[in-house]
Amino acid sequence: MMRRRLNDWASLKAAAATARHEPDPVQNAKRQLVDAVCAKLEDVNTFTSIGRIVGFSRQYVSKHMQQHFTEKDWFRIGDEYRIPRATAERFIREHLYRL
Repeated sequence: MMRRRLNDWASLKAAAATARHEPDPVQNAKRQLVDAVCAKLEDVNTFTSIGRIVGFSRQYVSKHMQQHFTEKDWFRIGDEYRIPRATAERFIREHLYRL
């Protein structure tokens, strides 16, 4: 009897290992949207340009980027802050769309 249980367990384990996981269509669509948004980013961006691309105001983007990043992640030229593409993309993926 114990042998049969072990054989059943082994067959279940093998079946689980060979089962394919189908990707979630909602996650795929979300990922494609974020990829399309990130493709519109320039090498150096401002809070205004990021807000225009993602559909939020400059104040919203500025406030949330200052909450999640330090000032080492962007630099200032004149009166405006400049955000490198990598920082802007990380902000969009992690904080706006939660990927």
